[in-house]
Amino acid sequence: MALKKLIILALIAIVVLVGIYFVNEYFRKPADMTDQKEALMVSAEEMAQQFELNEASANKQYLGKIILVKGIVSDMSSLQDSTLNLLIGTGLHNISCQMDKRHQQLVRQIQNGDQVAVRGICVGYLMDVQLNRCVLIKNQ
Repeated sequence: MALKKLIILALIAIVVLVGIYFVNEYFRKPADMTDQKEALMVSAEEMAQQFELNEASANKQYLGKIILVKGIVSDMSSLQDSTLNLLIGTGLHNISCQMDKRHQQLVRQIQNGDQVAVRGICVGYLMDVQLNRCVLIKNQ
């Protein structure tokens, strides 16, 4: 009888610990890009041109990697969920940077025409090259 109680208590403890682990993982925030090391540095015009000329090759080079992009802000917009989006570049196709919500105060100080450096993860090419979880980088 004592062994049965011990087994039941051990199973309950395991279930509770597994539950705590999954809750922590579910609510974990993604890493802040401010301190992450970029795989590549590129200008907005160069990156957009590479995707325009050969999307498959550019995907191999950039997709899923942390990229530091430098360029001129051509537009700033706020999406429905209050996420800020910066459009960097001066050509037909630009770099669309969905900014990390944790850094919105700094982003709101930017004006169209400002030279910026942004670090984010390249997620592909639609009408523009898309970067997610972006942060502004100072001293670039």
